[in-house]
Amino acid sequence: MPLESVASIMTIVIAVASLIFSISVEKRSNKRLELQIEREEKIARANIQPFISILHSKYDNSQTIALRNHGIGTAIITDISMAKNGQKAKKRIIELYKLPKNVVWRKFRTFRGGRIFLSAGGEIILAKITSEVLTKDKIFSQEEASEIIRSFQRQSEGITIEVTYEDMLGNRQKVHKRVLHD
Repeated sequence: MPLESVASIMTIVIAVASLIFSISVEKRSNKRLELQIEREEKIARANIQPFISILHSKYDNSQTIALRNHGIGTAIITDISMAKNGQKAKKRIIELYKLPKNVVWRKFRTFRGGRIFLSAGGEIILAKITSEVLTKDKIFSQEEASEIIRSFQRQSEGITIEVTYEDMLGNRQKVHKRVLHD
């Protein structure tokens, strides 16, 4: 076999080996790039992920039920339901309580439908009742106010609150549900 033919064959073998090696390196590079993109997407989702919780603060002179976003991203609340023993509140959690008609609430939230934005670290008070407000302008005595607050706490037992929400990219989060208890 002439020397030129051997050199030509060797050149072809080296070219094919180089091509196979290049394809292998390219596949590894693409795999690494895909993993890096996947990791970055997970980090991006984690950086905007909200985390809703339902709080029930109980003190002798004050009761509060609130939604709080403990996540690092804004929560978009798409639905909230509040019920007790089959009775559903249409717009306000205070519809579930049987308290004197002239009770003055420190604060409560009315839901009118639509989306509600709750920023990271933010809070929405569903209902707050305090002896300070109840006794202001002598509406109730201190004893009556204390009894109303105790009644509020007793009546809170068994209220179920469900919050459906998503992150800023529209990724639906796990529905948060809590049944209030003493």
